[in-house]
Amino acid sequence: MTKLFLRILVLVCFVVVIWTGYIVFRGGVTPVNGVILVVDIGALIANFQVMRKMRISFGSVILTGIILAIVILPVMAFYN
Repeated sequence: MTKLFLRILVLVCFVVVIWTGYIVFRGGVTPVNGVILVVDIGALIANFQVMRKMRISFGSVILTGIILAIVILPVMAFYN
């Protein structure tokens, strides 16, 4: 259960880094956005270190993302 939580946490960190980076580079630069971006990158690096200590491969993170996408996309298609 802990490994699954770490995999999902890494995926969430990736999404937040991309989203915050988009906001920052699009012109919405505020000190809060910059701090959020730096903190999230730090959390992502810390998660990678914990995953490496627990011997979780990066491929399993990608596989978890694919499985979540397969489950979430049909739900979102029928929701809209």
